[in-house]
Amino acid sequence: MLPQIKKYGIIPNEEYGQNFLVRQDILLYQIEYAKIQSDDVVLEIGPGIGNLTELLAQKAQKVIAIEKDTQFKNCLGDLQRQYKNLEIFWQDAVLFSYPFFSKVVANLPFKVSLPITFKILERPFSKAILLYQKTMAERICALPGEEKYSRVSVQMHRLCQPRFLQIIKKSDFYPPPEVDCALIELNKIDPLFSIPDNSFFKNALDYLFFYRESTLKEACATLGKKNSPSSLDSCLSRLVHLWKKKVSKITPVEFGVITEALYQYKIKVPGTSDGKKKQAQKIHKGNKKK
Repeated sequence: MLPQIKKYGIIPNEEYGQNFLVRQDILLYQIEYAKIQSDDVVLEIGPGIGNLTELLAQKAQKVIAIEKDTQFKNCLGDLQRQYKNLEIFWQDAVLFSYPFFSKVVANLPFKVSLPITFKILERPFSKAILLYQKTMAERICALPGEEKYSRVSVQMHRLCQPRFLQIIKKSDFYPPPEVDCALIELNKIDPLFSIPDNSFFKNALDYLFFYRESTLKEACATLGKKNSPSSLDSCLSRLVHLWKKKVSKITPVEFGVITEALYQYKIKVPGTSDGKKKQAQKIHKGNKKK
């Protein structure tokens, strides 16, 4: 157990997905990966007991920490009195409007790691070093044709260049989470392509990845139930060069072309429930074992 937890009577909140990294060497790796400079303004989401926060404050010009759980007020308040370059916002990071930052270093709350990541990617910055559950990190970094390649992979590669850094064992946390975790690096880029509508893009990706081992033509054939044959044929005629390609091997840029065509021809794409997504994952895993 970390001394801060005992000193301040901290009780890890399972609802918030709180698991504190206890390995000092890994915290130092995060600082090193981020290449923190004396003029950097660093955003940290979920500082918790402040063990990473203190290391950031020793290197950066300014640290902006956003914390929802007020049980850390005494702990982080003492740290703020020691480091005048630390600014703390007691807010929900999913809803809060972030001030300016140049880099992000954070051990994200697992339960809201994805919405926070997309919110971060709406802003300009150079580099982010983030900790996720291992499976999520693999999905973010996966490339076309790889097992973990998914809707999230496409969305991420449109906005940044993700790089898998290292696995963090669950035994390196207090309390230990159910699964291993991983550190990844996100280097922000200009979007690879524009999208007509974010919700439509997400929905189209979810639908197509439900048919991940089918060709694009096979996957789109199922859209005939909710769309006029003429509209669907006109749409697919623009995508002839991709017809024979498996959905799981389509590149992010190609997904942009597909989505643009679907949107332009007003193709109705059915929603994909969480149950259907899990069903697709089971089928995919079963096919991998054969």
